[in-house]
Amino acid sequence: MTTLLLLMSLAFGISFLVTWFLIPRIISFAFKKQLFDCPDERKIHHGSVPRLGGVAFFPVTLFAITMVTVLSVLMWGEGDIDEITPLQHGGLNLTQHGVQLTFGLCAALILYVFGIADDLKGVRYRNK
Repeated sequence: MTTLLLLMSLAFGISFLVTWFLIPRIISFAFKKQLFDCPDERKIHHGSVPRLGGVAFFPVTLFAITMVTVLSVLMWGEGDIDEITPLQHGGLNLTQHGVQLTFGLCAALILYVFGIADDLKGVRYRNK
C-alpha cells in the first residue's frame, strides 16, 4: 500500500511540475498565433479564451506514467526490462497491465490528435 501511495504521489508531483512548465508556453504560443475561442450562444465564457490549453494534458500524463513505470522497475523490479515479472511490492503486475496501458494510451493519442485538430481548424461533430 505504501508503495502504491509513493508511486501515485510521484506521478502527481511529476505531472504538476511538467504542467507548471508547459502550460504558460502553450498559452504564449496561442497568443502569438491568435488562436482564440470566441464566445457564441453555446459557450459559457464571455470573452475570448486562448485555445490549446488542453494540449499539455496528454504529454504530461504520458511522461508521468512512463517515469513512474521506469522508476518502479528500477527501484523494485529485478532483471532486464524485457524480463519483468510480477513485482512483489503490493502485487503490481507490470506485464499484465502493460498491454492494457498501451491500448489505453493509443486510444488517448487518437483523442489527442482530434482535439488538436479541433482547436486549430475545427472538426465537425460527425467526425468527432
